Amino acid sequence: IYDISLYKESASLKGHTKGVWTCDFHPTKNELVSGGNDNSVILWDVTSAKQIKSLPGHSNAIYDVQFSEDGKLFGSCSKDLICVWDTANLSKPLDMIKQTKKEKTFIYCLNFFDSDSKIITGYIDGTIILHSINSTAGDDTILTLPCDYATYEQEDDQYAKSVFSITKFHSKPNSILLSHSDGSVRIYDIKEKKLELKDSFYYFTSPVTCAKASEDDKRIIACGKDRTAQIWKTDSHEAIDYTLSGHR
Repeated sequence: IYDISLYKESASLKGHTKGVWTCDFHPTKNELVSGGNDNSVILWDVTSAKQIKSLPGHSNAIYDVQFSEDGKLFGSCSKDLICVWDTANLSKPLDMIKQTKKEKTFIYCLNFFDSDSKIITGYIDGTIILHSINSTAGDDTILTLPCDYATYEQEDDQYAKSVFSITKFHSKPNSILLSHSDGSVRIYDIKEKKLELKDSFYYFTSPVTCAKASEDDKRIIACGKDRTAQIWKTDSHEAIDYTLSGHR
């Protein structure tokens, strides 16, 4: 954890036994959740830099963790399982959602949706699925992305349509921001169980691993495997300042 104003590390959270893939801050409490290659999900107290609880449930690496908007729930996903956790009762998952797709694919990212009553997940084959929490598999809604993808020679075809991250807009409850392995960042509206493409950003020459919107939704920041990050104005696509480089 870094103090941005001082450009210094303020805490180091030690507990994972293998690489850490993902983490997310609680929206109101001084807590953080993380997941990694050791198949574990860990909830942390940021102030003391100590574990609150290590959570069982997954048998594969954790690719994404996210808190709900009010912080009462958080979700974690491994390749074939989503766990939804209630922060008031961490003895067991509130819900466990198994992958229902038959193809050889896996879940890569997630977020909460529809007033936190649903989990939206992204798969490496480009599929988006809405899962109702504490419901049956029959209530799942499969949303196919309505667009074409470029395939890079250096990328395996299996990953050509991958969805690497799902972010919600703060002022647009039915809009989502997706980052893709074809080098694009795309905005979609979810309407009547369909995905409607609203806008696209093509500034990367490599897969985009993560994209997020600012609090006022006027800016988008994205980072890619080309070791850079870029910031754009959402409406005009105008690049802000310059490409952020420095990672090797």
